[in-house]
Amino acid sequence: MAAANPTNIIHGEATCPICLGFFTDPVVTGCGHNFCRVCITNYWEGYANSFSCPQCRRTFFWKNIKPNRLLASVVEAAKLMKSEAVTPPAGDLCEVHNEELKLYCHDDETAICVVCDRSREHRYHSVIPIEEAAQDYKETFQRYNEPLRSKTEDLAERLRQEEERVGDLRTKIEVEKSHIKGEIEKLRQQLNDKEETLLHRLEEAETCIHIYEKKVIAKFSQDLHDFNTFIDEVMAKCQQPAKEFLKDAKDVLSRIHQELPQEPDRAIKLKRFPKSYFGSSWMCIWMDHLWIPNSLFQMMFFLQR
Repeated sequence: MAAANPTNIIHGEATCPICLGFFTDPVVTGCGHNFCRVCITNYWEGYANSFSCPQCRRTFFWKNIKPNRLLASVVEAAKLMKSEAVTPPAGDLCEVHNEELKLYCHDDETAICVVCDRSREHRYHSVIPIEEAAQDYKETFQRYNEPLRSKTEDLAERLRQEEERVGDLRTKIEVEKSHIKGEIEKLRQQLNDKEETLLHRLEEAETCIHIYEKKVIAKFSQDLHDFNTFIDEVMAKCQQPAKEFLKDAKDVLSRIHQELPQEPDRAIKLKRFPKSYFGSSWMCIWMDHLWIPNSLFQMMFFLQR
């Protein structure tokens, strides 16, 4: 059987059986058992004529307790040992035998203690010192070092190639962006040029309308005014007495005959636009993918006729 841990023994001796913590102001009873002063006092609270020991149940007729200074020193030492103790890693001690794991079992692939090695479970297994087992694995790892490094170099080269490929793709995208922007700029310039041309044509049409208004419509308005004046004169002539009316009736009738055969003066013509301005009764201007009905030019075409 493994030897008991001295540290655990000291901790046990420095522990109060009532509160299960380190003694605080330890006292000893008449039967030789130790307790914290506060713990035993609280335990005996309510007792009047007799007081029993919490551990051995021995009865006293008075509170027979004395300070235990030696135990107080032991408690302080135990506290110091606990604060300075380094807790071993969980895998350093055998969970079954609480012994250091010094051996390695190849069959179970686990670390064991010397007690485990003598047990029936590992008796016929291949067991070597744990340091030797670690060295064997390290040497094996070293043999794989070169292939691993070669694999690393392959991955690094693949990474470089992929980064280069991504860089090429990004460059192509930037070139394509630049090309698209250039083409769009050309289309925009073409649209601007066509806009300027169309607006210029509309300005010319507007000028023609202005000429029409100033000359043709003005003349028609004057002719209409003169003709209405002539009609008023004829109607006024009809109101004259017979003798006076007949004096120049033939002259008036002659003037009427002169006015009726003639059509309104259409001698003033609009300046004809080039054929490129006009087409069939439904004229359009082709702008790449856009057809624009040109009703205004159609109207101007008929005004020329």
